[in-house]
Amino acid sequence: MKQNLKNENQQMAFKTLKRYLMMASILRYPNFKEEIYLHTDVSGIGLRAILAQKDKDYRNM
Repeated sequence: MKQNLKNENQQMAFKTLKRYLMMASILRYPNFKEEIYLHTDVSGIGLRAILAQKDKDYRNM
């Protein structure tokens, strides 16, 4: 992927975000035997929706 970032701070932020998005603790397969939550958010310019589950300690996954 070609990075066209203007300064060192942007480059560091991009690399940090990329590293966190690839961590196994963030991305997991859903457990369809457990409850799935739909989190939604809307603003004047967009809409987002996230499917989430809680782990065995009741933390959001």
